[in-house]
Amino acid sequence: MEATDATNAGNGSKEKRTHHRSPGYPMLNLEQAIEKARLVYNGDKRSFTSRAVILKHLGYKDEASGVGNRELSALKQYGLLEERAGQFGISDRAYAILFLSDASDEKRQQIMEAATAPAIFRELWSKYGSDASNETLRDYLIHHKKFNPASVNDVVRNYRDTIALAKPTAVPYTGEDEPESEQEQEQRFKTGDYVQWESRGVLQMPEAKRIRGLSEDGKWAFLEGSDTGVPVTELIAEARPVRREQDALRFPVKPPKSPEQQPIGTISTPVGKDEDRVVFAHVRFDAGIRKEFVTSLKKYLDYLESTLGGPDEVLKK
Repeated sequence: MEATDATNAGNGSKEKRTHHRSPGYPMLNLEQAIEKARLVYNGDKRSFTSRAVILKHLGYKDEASGVGNRELSALKQYGLLEERAGQFGISDRAYAILFLSDASDEKRQQIMEAATAPAIFRELWSKYGSDASNETLRDYLIHHKKFNPASVNDVVRNYRDTIALAKPTAVPYTGEDEPESEQEQEQRFKTGDYVQWESRGVLQMPEAKRIRGLSEDGKWAFLEGSDTGVPVTELIAEARPVRREQDALRFPVKPPKSPEQQPIGTISTPVGKDEDRVVFAHVRFDAGIRKEFVTSLKKYLDYLESTLGGPDEVLKK
């Protein structure tokens, strides 16, 4: 629940008005999400890129677009989009769904797994499969999951369309794999964990942050860089972000023999000898190489050259 101020038209006084937020759910059905993933692939293939570029591929110029960020979140919930250190790219699942033939068992499996990847769809499938009426699903979402009644029709429609597309073959089950309750969610996070915050289906942070503390009741988490508490039930466990300094250490021991063999965004080339040992320079870009990046790198190398006094001088690390 989020409280907002509203002005009383009669006396000018302010009163509290509450806005009922639903738990997170994908605003797209799976078929729509797959087509959105195709747009992302057409724009950047398998390269990882920024949130702003992904949103541009989805048709949104404004990085703050609420609808655009909810579509991005939906792709993540289905497992069609991966996030690495704040960068986004097409997942192996999306690639298989987009390009394997309809006769492929692997494609069918990936579609079925994508359909039940969103937590709320997995819970509905576990509890009801495709048997329950829309009214039963609505009642469950409103009464047990605390969804806003204004949004449950969208959830039910997207769930129905997604299950109809995927046609899962597994028998609905209950037990150990049922989604966690709110109490279980509150207990599974601890100080030091890296998390992403998702509210109303929208990711709220450019990359995962570490929990620096929890409230006494365990319902609120305090993240690095902020004094504002975040509801633990809206957190998603994430891997520790990979820093660029760490990436810089991961050069290949033996560079590729030709530019065609080198990974996209990586340059490895011999630059000289040191005590009869060939010395290679390794440069890694965080995105596909563009002319402006090469120009900036050249300026930096020119500066580096100017700091060395003679051919035998060594710049210490």
